[in-house]
Amino acid sequence: MKSVFSNIPQKILVALAAVVIWYLVSLNNVSTSQKSFTVPVVLEGISENQIVSGAPKEVDIVVSGLSKQIDRLKPESFTAYLDFNQSSGSYDKRIRVDFPQGTRLISTSPATAIGTVEQISQKEYDIEILFETPLSQNSLFSARAEPKSVTIKGRESVLDKIAKVIAIVNPTNVNLNKIITKVVALDPDNQAISELEINPSEVTIFLEKSPILHPKVVDIVLEKPEIKDFIVDSVELSKNTITIVGPKAKLDKIEKITAKVDLDTQKLEAGTYNVKTVLELADGIAAMDLPTVKIVLSKIPELVPEIVPEAEGETNDTTNTPIRRPDTPENKQPNSGF
Repeated sequence: MKSVFSNIPQKILVALAAVVIWYLVSLNNVSTSQKSFTVPVVLEGISENQIVSGAPKEVDIVVSGLSKQIDRLKPESFTAYLDFNQSSGSYDKRIRVDFPQGTRLISTSPATAIGTVEQISQKEYDIEILFETPLSQNSLFSARAEPKSVTIKGRESVLDKIAKVIAIVNPTNVNLNKIITKVVALDPDNQAISELEINPSEVTIFLEKSPILHPKVVDIVLEKPEIKDFIVDSVELSKNTITIVGPKAKLDKIEKITAKVDLDTQKLEAGTYNVKTVLELADGIAAMDLPTVKIVLSKIPELVPEIVPEAEGETNDTTNTPIRRPDTPENKQPNSGF
């Protein structure tokens, strides 16, 4: 039978190894560690008609705790948020972080956010069509956008910067009947403005080839107006010729243009008027400018019955009483000399 004291060195080594293993296991169960996470920032207390500037989309956090717990954590285990509580205007707020129990928040980067909360508005803008590069003189096109306007939504301070809204057409595509292109909002310096929601973001540009227009100078024939209850004493055109433009084939058939007086006859009084003209132009013909007319009107004198003394035996019948114009030479009685 072996003695219990045999192989003592080996037994001591085994015991020491067991103690070391137990110590390491115990140390791992109570050891702490640190770990960093990237967490999205939630904006609380913001309505649909508000927008926040200056708030970070994410924050980097460092937490510490028991190693076993830290190793099981994920970014979804944390919540980073800014609480605005329906406020508006400028803000300077600390970014709050909710973290699991048993852990400790070491740092948050960035720790604060500085910016503004603004109201969101929307406005309607007409679209201006621009060609990316100038067309050649022999290429004339008429262009229209469908729809003609867009609704732009954004911060009020950004909307106030919009000078115009354009749709750009590439001249290499002018042989197409229609082109779909993006809509861009520009500031007064013709720089594109971002942070806007444009609806629709694209429009259809319809292109139609237009005939080349030629100029021609022709005479103006004024049609003298007839105005009820007035005498037209004189009419005078501001000029006797006018420049018209149109296809050459149509211009060759035109030698003169008829002009009519555009005069509002309501509440008309005697006097001198400078009025516009209405030109009789064929389809496809346009005038470069409109002449004016100086017209002098006088009122037609009213007709009044002549009062004739009644003779004896005559009835008071004025049915056939002659009528004369007052103060006219032909109706004056001859001077008897007495």
